Amino acid sequence: RSSVAVWDGTQVHVIANESGDNTTPSWVTYTSSNSRRVGKAAERAAGKYIHGTVYHAKRLIGRTFSEDLIEEKAVLHWPFNVVDLDGNAAIGIKVDDQEKIVTPEEIAAAILSYLKRIAEEYIGGPVSKAVITVPAYFSDSQRQATRDAGLIAGLEVRRILNEPTAAALAFGVLEPENPILKSTSALSKLEPPADSSPPAHAAGNNAQNTNPETADPEGSPEQAVAEQNMLVFDFGGGTLDVTIMKISGMSFKVRSTDGDMQVGGEDIDALLVQHFVKVFRAKTGVDLEGHADEAKRLKAYKKLTQACAQLKVELSRVTESDMCIDDMFDGIDFETSLTRKEFEEIAQPVFAKLQGPIDRALHKVHGGIERCDIDKILLVGGSSRIPRVQEMLQEMFPGTELCRR
Repeated sequence: RSSVAVWDGTQVHVIANESGDNTTPSWVTYTSSNSRRVGKAAERAAGKYIHGTVYHAKRLIGRTFSEDLIEEKAVLHWPFNVVDLDGNAAIGIKVDDQEKIVTPEEIAAAILSYLKRIAEEYIGGPVSKAVITVPAYFSDSQRQATRDAGLIAGLEVRRILNEPTAAALAFGVLEPENPILKSTSALSKLEPPADSSPPAHAAGNNAQNTNPETADPEGSPEQAVAEQNMLVFDFGGGTLDVTIMKISGMSFKVRSTDGDMQVGGEDIDALLVQHFVKVFRAKTGVDLEGHADEAKRLKAYKKLTQACAQLKVELSRVTESDMCIDDMFDGIDFETSLTRKEFEEIAQPVFAKLQGPIDRALHKVHGGIERCDIDKILLVGGSSRIPRVQEMLQEMFPGTELCRR
């Protein structure tokens, strides 16, 4: 999902879309060769134009084509194809019964154009400049591709900002006792130009980041206040970012960062889909996975994936929830339920991958840092709301405060 915010000189204002939501689905659906829909409208149109629908483009932008992406398409049941365009990953869709290739940059630009329009309506004037956030582990090519998307959308991209840093910035703005993030100059000095590489394990990387982010908005010596180590745990729909920051008076420094671009809420959704495909087959005798009618199969997977995403959210609030899908496949309705305990068992393969980036981020800190040295954990991203995720963090960092905006 995507969001847009404006800075008024004192605080960040997240702008709601026309549906009143602070976040917008990062979906684009082509309904004809010269017409497309973005966001919720794209989600609604996807049932009719399933072969013209694109999402998860963030997983493809700036990446070279590889067989791993073909496997990722199969696991996540993308309705589009991943194709090789001059060695880069591109997207194959079908519009007006014609094959069409679009780039991840074009999809990102469509989403940015939509967010730009929302911002212009909010402020009552044109928007020509923007700061765009990306996962901390994004490679140079992924950052440049994101910058290119901004240019396509008609934006002068002033900076590519790491998402965990942006989250800490927004959190600090709302925390009066944290002076570092009260200064409007902090944003321009918080990160270096987007020319640093991602962690060594990140897909598509070339080298380890050797240029940590620092800020000293006033250019003054550090105040005589206690230092704090903050771990930003950014667990969103498509990615996991872990960043360790040191905050001391008017100084703000990123000490290390790590992440995994194949660990996110979407991967949990995929595990739930696999589970319920088996349940559906047991109840009805219909094997969705091997069904010959591709259009019907993709539409069923689209309905099931959206229902699983909603179920995941509900199970963060309640211990059991129902799933009801009208006309899931060929006129067959699907009704079932899931407990939180069952959900946690299904999602365990993803949960098991959360500790690795945390441990690597701790290990990367110059001079070393232990879990007990972390003073505060900032939770970012919808998937960090999952109770089991928070339990795991509390088990890893007993007594450490978990914070959320």
